[in-house]
Amino acid sequence: MHRIPTTTDVSQSQRLIAAGLPTATSDSVTAVSPAWSLSRLISLMPNDICYLADESIDTTDEEAVMSDPGIQYDLRMNNNSVRYASYSEEEKFCAYGATLIDAVVDAVIWLLDEGWIEKEVNLRGE
Repeated sequence: MHRIPTTTDVSQSQRLIAAGLPTATSDSVTAVSPAWSLSRLISLMPNDICYLADESIDTTDEEAVMSDPGIQYDLRMNNNSVRYASYSEEEKFCAYGATLIDAVVDAVIWLLDEGWIEKEVNLRGE
């Protein structure tokens, strides 16, 4: 019987740490490093991300932000892929892996690079 991994291995954990994921967000420990469960990583991912159409808008100006016809990308997952896609199926990000945790690790690293995980962690007070 093939066992589906539900926790990051050492290599995946090292990639997440190198990308800047705070080790305080991990929920498991291996003999050598912190580890993250699949459910913990998914909980750090935003359900949707929005990009402004006009990048010159001052993001502290709530009225200007609300009037911008930006694009919202929703989180979608299946057994071995993660993607952020718009209603019209335009993709902002897509990752495939041998298993879902492989794709989620790639997605979390991308979200860290884009600043979205930092926003989620700060919003939740973690």
